[in-house]
Amino acid sequence: MILFVNLFINNENIMKTTTLGIFMIVLFSTSFAQGWFAPDKAISIPRTGSTGSYTTPVSLNHNGTQFDSVPVALCMMNCVVNDLYLRDFGMNIPGTVAITGIEVIQSRGACNSGSFMIDTLYLAYNGNPIGVYKRDTATISETDTLGSSSDLWGGVITPAMLNDPSFGVMIRSTGSGICTYGLWNLQIRVHYNCIAGQDTGRIPDSVAIVSRPGSNGSYTITNPLAHNGSQFTNGPVTISCAINCKANHLYFQDFDFNVPVNAQITGVELLKNSGACNQGSVMKDTIHLAYNGSMIGQFKWDSSGVFYSANFGSSSDSWGAALTPAMVNSPTFGVFVTSTSTGICTYIQSDLRMSVHYCIPNTPSGLSFDSSEQLLDFYPNPAQNTITLIWKSEDNRPFHILDLQGRRLLSGITEGERTEVSLNGFLPGFYLVQMDAENVLPQRLIVR
Repeated sequence: MILFVNLFINNENIMKTTTLGIFMIVLFSTSFAQGWFAPDKAISIPRTGSTGSYTTPVSLNHNGTQFDSVPVALCMMNCVVNDLYLRDFGMNIPGTVAITGIEVIQSRGACNSGSFMIDTLYLAYNGNPIGVYKRDTATISETDTLGSSSDLWGGVITPAMLNDPSFGVMIRSTGSGICTYGLWNLQIRVHYNCIAGQDTGRIPDSVAIVSRPGSNGSYTITNPLAHNGSQFTNGPVTISCAINCKANHLYFQDFDFNVPVNAQITGVELLKNSGACNQGSVMKDTIHLAYNGSMIGQFKWDSSGVFYSANFGSSSDSWGAALTPAMVNSPTFGVFVTSTSTGICTYIQSDLRMSVHYCIPNTPSGLSFDSSEQLLDFYPNPAQNTITLIWKSEDNRPFHILDLQGRRLLSGITEGERTEVSLNGFLPGFYLVQMDAENVLPQRLIVR
């Protein structure tokens, strides 16, 4: 017999919406791409019947856009070029994920009018081609992207292979006509399954003044900043920085993030409200992420006059910083705002909120529990609307459904062996089912 029970629900904790000043953590399954990686080395491998070869610089030195040292093949009148093996991409793909696809972007060219080069591309490992090749042609100059988020190029690719310095791309070029052919750029993007999550709407608790060389003014600050749901109660104001000033740095910190320790940070978003300049005057704000009192990554900037609200970053923009959960969870993680005015401004930073996006490998150790026979069980899993809780004990016990941060979202009491539990109001993601009983491990629940 299936019994319905009365549930004690804390509606404030069930994650339905994000309101001003309230954070939300959401997790859902997705395919994640970990940026673009460029090779550091190029090797020429002999090819049967070849009549030419690429130059192979000691280091390719990719500058973010193209190679500083470009492999070049001189192809005179219908040539066959030795294989160019590009490797040592410096990847750091999590070891537990399932690879779903690989993209390769390449820029190359420089053939005489009417001439062209045909490129055959393989993925490669330990010096050998793997999978199925792809073909491309170019004349003067061309950039193409091969593969997709669901294309493994006919190969079996593992994280260990991708992270190995021997993994790379092998290019076989054949010319028709005359080409002095250069490979300006080649990069790889790897897609894999993960649990995507976000810790949103975090508000800093404190702000500090950091000296700026050449400054002639500063903000006044009051800690804690406090927030009323719409703006800071004690927002920093440039009382002493009114006419064409260069203010000292503002260092917002102590956001109280709680990102899982096994996550990979994929992006940071920032909402900022500021303003209060006379008509025709503006304040330019340069914004950096910060850690341990120092700026990190690349800056973003905006300017405003009277009042202005701006959003920066995205779920896939980490601001050029190598962020870790330990960093973003630290009280010293924050934001540097550097203000410079033109004209007259009595300027206030009235609101600032940050969201961190991340990815957890699909089989994270932090979510794995003992699968041996236990008193607690439930089905279905994954679930949508309800689960049937199975309690293999004669005494009824309280049970709870928690989020991954340990917050109780729903509580109830078992009535017999089987108890039906409604999941109404639960967003798709990962949760924990826990019993108030000794030696009973929590079980992972997936809501679709």
